[in-house]
Amino acid sequence: MSVQSPEVTVVDLVSAPALETTSLSATGAVSIVSEMSTSSSAVDLASDLVTDTTPVVVGPRGPGGIAEAYQHVQLVAQTTWTIYHMLGHDPVAIQVLIDGTPHDEWTTIFTVPGVCVTLGFDVSVAGIARMI
Repeated sequence: MSVQSPEVTVVDLVSAPALETTSLSATGAVSIVSEMSTSSSAVDLASDLVTDTTPVVVGPRGPGGIAEAYQHVQLVAQTTWTIYHMLGHDPVAIQVLIDGTPHDEWTTIFTVPGVCVTLGFDVSVAGIARMI
């Protein structure tokens, strides 16, 4: 009983209209065929393609990412806000909102990596700090 090996066909669409097809059989034989195509549209090019019926093997799905964020609400107006975020890393971005409006005039005074950050303001303010 003989077993026929499937062929893998690769078509380079970048060099269109000159299509170059490379075939690799399971025995290791490689053949390259170049031909000029007078087709001008993607539909015409698709008709020139050979469909490969070899099943695709897909590995197991990896673990999902965790999108961690923390929102701190500062109810009492102060010139420093100490925020225990417990993100496990330093915040990549911090957005401060005073009365619902973004506020850019603050400084980072102190940080404990992955645990907390202290923000400083010129005047006592209350508001929200969002961090990721």
